[in-house]
Amino acid sequence: MPTETSRLTHRIGAELGRLLIPQYCPGCGALDTSLCPICTRTLHQPPTRVEHHIPRLARIDNHPPILPVWALSPYDGPVRHIFTAWKDHGRGDLTQALTHATAAAAPHLPWPTTPHHARPTLLIPLPSRRAATRTRGFTPATVIADALATALIAHHHPATVINALTTRRISTQKTLTARDRWDTGSGGVTLRSRTHAQVSNATTVILVDDVITTGASMRHALTSLPTTPGTFVAGFALAVTLTAKPVNKLHGNTR
Repeated sequence: MPTETSRLTHRIGAELGRLLIPQYCPGCGALDTSLCPICTRTLHQPPTRVEHHIPRLARIDNHPPILPVWALSPYDGPVRHIFTAWKDHGRGDLTQALTHATAAAAPHLPWPTTPHHARPTLLIPLPSRRAATRTRGFTPATVIADALATALIAHHHPATVINALTTRRISTQKTLTARDRWDTGSGGVTLRSRTHAQVSNATTVILVDDVITTGASMRHALTSLPTTPGTFVAGFALAVTLTAKPVNKLHGNTR
C-alpha cells in the first residue's frame, strides 16, 4: 500500500516530468493534456461519404466513383496537427484517442451486414513505405484497422484484419508518364500472393487508411485486389483531404 511519502515522490516526479517534457495537445497547443476535449471532438464526426471529393477516386465522366469511401474528419487544422504528431513526432500517447474515434464510428458505417455463419468482413490496411514503418515502429493504417475490427466484432459484425498488401519499388517519377503518375501516385502497392485465396473469396472488403490525400494509394490498392464482381469493396479513413467541390462537378458533370 503506497505511503504518503511514496505518493508525494510520485507527484514530484510527475511534475518534474512535465517541466522537462511538457505535455501538450498537438491540435491547439493546450498544456497538460495529451489531447484536449475540443480537439478530441474534431475526430468524433459521423462517417460521411467522401469519394466524390477525392481526385483519384472520383471520375470525370458519367460513371460513378471507383469505390465508396467513408471518412470522419477533414484533414486540416487541428486534425492535421494530430496526425502529424502521432505519425512523425513520436506521440504514441495519441493512439488511444484515434482508436476510440474509430471504435465510435464502427456501428454507424452502413456496410452490408455479415451473418455469423458468413465470411467475415475483410479489413485490409494500406501499407506504409517500409522506411516509414521502420522509423515509426508501426503502420498507422494497421492500428486503425485493428481498432475497427475490434469494434465491429463487439457489435456482432464478424471482421478480420489481413495484411494483404505490401509496397513495391517503382520507377522514379522522372521516368513515369503523366498517366503512370496518375495511376500509381508516389509508390506502388501489390497483393501478397499468400493472401490471394482469402481475398478472392471474401464477400465484403474494406480498404483502411488513416488519412486519404489524393486517393492514389487506395486506387492502386483496389486494382491489386483479386475480388469477384459480387464483392462489396469500400474504403474507410479517419481523415481525408477534400476538394472544395465534388470532382465531377469541377469537370462539368453534375451527376
